[in-house]
Amino acid sequence: MPELNSEPQRASVNYRLLRIATERFERPPAALEEAQYVEVRNIAAREYLIEQAVLSAPEAADIVIPESQLDHAVEQIRARYGDDEAFQAELQSNGLGVRELRLALERELRVEAVLAKVGARAPQVEDTEVNLFYYMNRDRFRRPETRVARHILVTVNPEFVENTREEAGRRIEQIRRRVLKNPARFSEQASKHSECPTSLQGGLLGEVQRDNLYPELDAVLFGMREGQVSEVIESPVGLHVLLCEKIRPAGPVPLREVAGRLREQMQEKQSSRFVKRWIQQALDAPAQAPVDRARELA
Repeated sequence: MPELNSEPQRASVNYRLLRIATERFERPPAALEEAQYVEVRNIAAREYLIEQAVLSAPEAADIVIPESQLDHAVEQIRARYGDDEAFQAELQSNGLGVRELRLALERELRVEAVLAKVGARAPQVEDTEVNLFYYMNRDRFRRPETRVARHILVTVNPEFVENTREEAGRRIEQIRRRVLKNPARFSEQASKHSECPTSLQGGLLGEVQRDNLYPELDAVLFGMREGQVSEVIESPVGLHVLLCEKIRPAGPVPLREVAGRLREQMQEKQSSRFVKRWIQQALDAPAQAPVDRARELA
């Protein structure tokens, strides 16, 4: 572990040991096996070196964390414990108090703010880059066949006279005959008779892909024509009649539909690479005393 020359630095390392041990092994450092503790200590040491390098950089000079943000960060950690006594005991057993926790969190939040500031300087992804990525990866931008469907469900339950297998079958056949005569009534009939929560939306199942529904329904739906009403279908939950409202065939997703999301993803990756390079440069730079506002809290 690097040499710790100040209270904020010691608080930061103790907090990191506690946080990393809890995240990776769901237990405090004192309860770890030797190999686990070595792993946690090595991760904490690496994070600490990065923290020192980031806070020593010129970009950190004007970063100030509001007290309200610190209060919120402390409260988020406190809320993980049953009561304040348990919270204080956990801190104390790991060489921390609330004051030391605030020092550590202040440093952590400043690091996050610096990295966000650096990431915002990353070159912006250009339209040509988005277009090139799209056209070189066309296979990644295809949509599967989907169908917009509605259904009417009558459940089968021998404990209720109206839902015995025989009575449920009679009822669903009557409903089917009505919608066969006039498919435009399907939504109305679903609202009146379907025993599925989708009855509140006229039986609408929405736009579904293959394997989204029960296999019995899936097999029938993806063999139907647009506007067709199905035969009665039995599934584990009861008897159904389907309406295939619309068929949307498989095919390429147009660039205009994915360009915005694609640009965001590419920009996130570009910013991440930019920040990683900046961190490495900060680590390689001659050591300087970090601009450590946390000392003001001491």
